[in-house]
Amino acid sequence: MTPYLIAAREGIIWWVTLTLMPVEIAFGAIEAEIDRRVVSP
Repeated sequence: MTPYLIAAREGIIWWVTLTLMPVEIAFGAIEAEIDRRVVSP
């Protein structure tokens, strides 16, 4: 049963990673835009 638990854990980790990736990309783009607007007058 332990190999199944390890596989399930890996699956959950991959699912969460792939689900949150677009959110992280969007957050990074928003932060970059804020930094760009603050630096340029």
